[in-house]
Amino acid sequence: MTAAAQAIAPSDGQQDAVAARAAWITAARYALLSHGPDGVTISSLARGLKLTRGAFYWHFKNREDLLCDLLEECRVGARLTIFDQLSKLGFEKGVLRVLDTLHQPTTPELEALAFDRALRRWGREDAMAQTAVDVLDSERSTIIEHLFRHAGFSFDEAKLRAMSLCDQIVSSSITGPRYARAEYATLLSGLYLMATGCVLAEAQQSHHLNYDLPHRLSADLAV
Repeated sequence: MTAAAQAIAPSDGQQDAVAARAAWITAARYALLSHGPDGVTISSLARGLKLTRGAFYWHFKNREDLLCDLLEECRVGARLTIFDQLSKLGFEKGVLRVLDTLHQPTTPELEALAFDRALRRWGREDAMAQTAVDVLDSERSTIIEHLFRHAGFSFDEAKLRAMSLCDQIVSSSITGPRYARAEYATLLSGLYLMATGCVLAEAQQSHHLNYDLPHRLSADLAV
């Protein structure tokens, strides 16, 4: 490592501090999922982490500081997830992946939807949390709308399709998955058509979309 790189590289102590701070935020996330915002207390988190209350104040000014970091982590994480799915996979594959995530989620995806649901419940009681929800929804809609525009849709159509897909995201967050495997296999074509304006079977047969669902619906969607 060069001298310049050594100068900017975090020390072991700094890395430990970052990891310790992240552990408090993760513990707060699970406490929010399990017990709601009232369950996110310094004492209960310290007990769960087998640390002292004093250790908490090495990383946060107070409980509100922790909650702010938790909300920011949620906002950034959700934004990056939706952006990755729609950009790295490509537009058509990304939309299909988002729909599959919402309606036939894996265990990690179920946890993410549950956290989004907990965050929205919190927002009904707390202005700071509601602001975070509003920002998250706005950023998510903007990203999806931009990707629809990039795929060739007009401004108005991109906005409407982005709103439709965002509504599905919020609905799945609030209600959880609503369809059995066989029902979703039938429903997916309609959802995909609504989101993209393309027929799923035709898209799968074209070189633009060669996306299968190896662990979920590949057999149901075979063409």
